[in-house]
Amino acid sequence: MYKSDTIAAISTSPGEGAIGIVRLSGPDARGIVSGIFNPINPESWKKAHSHTLHLGTLSFRSQELDQVIVSIMKAPHTYTGEDVIEINCHGSWLILNKILDMVFESGARPAEPGEFTKRAFLNGKMQLSQAEAVIDLIRAKTEQAAQIAVRQLKPSGARKILSIRNMIEDCLCNIEAGLDFSDQGLPVEPVSKILNRLYKTKKTVEDTVATAKKAGMFRNGIHITITGRTNAGKSSLANLLMNNRKIIVTSVPGTTRDVIEEVINICGIPVVMADTAGIRVCAGKIEELGRKMTREKVRTTDVVLAVFDLARRFSPDDEKTVKYIKNKRGIILFNKSDLKQRMDMHKVTEKLPGWPFIKISAKKQQNTEALKEKIYRFLVEDPDFDLEEVFISNSRQISLLEDVLKSLSGAITALKHSLPEDIISIDLNDALKSIDRITGAQTDEAVLDKVFSKFCIGK
Repeated sequence: MYKSDTIAAISTSPGEGAIGIVRLSGPDARGIVSGIFNPINPESWKKAHSHTLHLGTLSFRSQELDQVIVSIMKAPHTYTGEDVIEINCHGSWLILNKILDMVFESGARPAEPGEFTKRAFLNGKMQLSQAEAVIDLIRAKTEQAAQIAVRQLKPSGARKILSIRNMIEDCLCNIEAGLDFSDQGLPVEPVSKILNRLYKTKKTVEDTVATAKKAGMFRNGIHITITGRTNAGKSSLANLLMNNRKIIVTSVPGTTRDVIEEVINICGIPVVMADTAGIRVCAGKIEELGRKMTREKVRTTDVVLAVFDLARRFSPDDEKTVKYIKNKRGIILFNKSDLKQRMDMHKVTEKLPGWPFIKISAKKQQNTEALKEKIYRFLVEDPDFDLEEVFISNSRQISLLEDVLKSLSGAITALKHSLPEDIISIDLNDALKSIDRITGAQTDEAVLDKVFSKFCIGK
């Protein structure tokens, strides 16, 4: 449970840097720092206002350690809602740890992972969903992922969750009004109006879940595997998408023998892109090993980019490629569009029904941007998808919203079949509890520990 003691931790990254920060939060933060801080202007430090900076030196047991700037921030207008002190020193890892030892010896205790943010949540400075957005922002791999996290951090994101809660609560009030005042002859809202409101609420939650699942790709990334027959141009394509020359490209079939992976950014989605060994029927022992690795990679990947060589006719190697990937989802890439076409494209598209396709030339770098856009649109599926609408994206919150949907469906079914109001009330109360678990208004210590254990120490 919440401890009202004073915690401390290094808040900057490990290693050498220009500046390092040791952060303290709690009722004794200022007293602890006062015992080791020698301000240039003692009177100014003594009467220090909140959110001011003070220059001085740190010394402990008569040993001067560093010249520092101390930031003082007084409760309740701080990140944690408590008194917060930040010691800004030179960014030597040795000095930072020395300072940390000093504040521990003076009465602070080591902060647990995410404990500063946990205190912010427990002190009502943010919802639990906003606290989760903090770690999402720290871990963001692309600009778009960071933007999603920032929107979740803002009060507007929290208000959208609360607006869903208000819609459910409004329906519940009308149902319970029917329960409480049915014998008094007072007017209650017609069932048809309550049903319409429930349907509208359910649609809002469904849209939120669908958007959140798509946005999860920007947060968690996705695995894409390039596959196809030997010399179809897979490695040239991989080099093009990876924007470098990490993969050896030759005219010799079977040059790539291993699975080569690289993390790239496709329109804001972090993608683990894998180039694989070429597929051909008559392969040697070493190529056979590569082919087995290809088969396993294709089996576990999220999306396949299937490369077919337009300059060559459809062959048994292409047939084998289709066999490997037919149960996956992906995009057909007809490569070498700069050469004379011998491939019957229809033979491929009819064997992979529903797969979108695009003609490219990896060697000549033709249609590269169109390919990236096609991959992006394929991944998000909805052409009208708008990242600006995202205010939920992590799996815990999505799972709880799916629980809300189940409860709303139960309430709608009960209302349509004229079941007793108390049954409908139970479903709607369950929906409210799920919303409250998203915001943290209702949660247990185990959930909090799990959420904040993902944080780094010092945040």
